[in-house]
Amino acid sequence: MGRPAAQSTDATPDRATGSAGPLAEAGLDDSSDALPLVSVVIPARNEVTDIERAIEAVARQSYPTDRIEVIVIDGNSTDETRTVARRALEHTHWHRAVVLSNPEATTPSNLNIGLTEALGTYLCRVDARSIIPTDYVEGCVAILQSRPEVAVVGGSQRAIPRDRSHLST
Repeated sequence: MGRPAAQSTDATPDRATGSAGPLAEAGLDDSSDALPLVSVVIPARNEVTDIERAIEAVARQSYPTDRIEVIVIDGNSTDETRTVARRALEHTHWHRAVVLSNPEATTPSNLNIGLTEALGTYLCRVDARSIIPTDYVEGCVAILQSRPEVAVVGGSQRAIPRDRSHLST
């Protein structure tokens, strides 16, 4: 198995001006019906202040949302994380969107539930306090489809600190 490729996906493809996205740049068919299903797994616990932003970032992907399933696994939150996540998922036409409960309340067990539930060809983990760039999913799929020796790929995710200190600058 080859070494995973590292990629920064900060640039946003500009479809209006005809700039190619990562799939087209890799010479792959980027028509929606030819694209593989991607499972986005979001483990969460007491993330009521951030889960909506994380889901909105997934909804803004250049990859078609009807080829994305979103699986939020809630680790026994004591706040309204599940309710906010369900409401945020309703605003986009996903291939599938679910919020599951995990009484074990640990990130590893949340991820294991997500892996078990995932239907996609590819899996994308997004943390509940992260905001992914708009071409994150498309870039990951482009690498995985064009480079069969690569098994795992990722890119930048902007983590939001719990103390909200990022908002003061």
